[in-house]
Amino acid sequence: MEKKRNQLRQNLFQAQDEVDTKKDDLLDDLEQELRQTEVKKRLFVLDWEVI
Repeated sequence: MEKKRNQLRQNLFQAQDEVDTKKDDLLDDLEQELRQTEVKKRLFVLDWEVI
């Protein structure tokens, strides 16, 4: 009985470690996507003339 309980506990800890690893990977991916780069690009030009 105790052997089975220990095995189940070990399985639980292993599953928790896997969840933590997956969570960390997802957070890293999300952080990477949220980083924004600034790009300057001329969209149009207006010429003015006073008459």
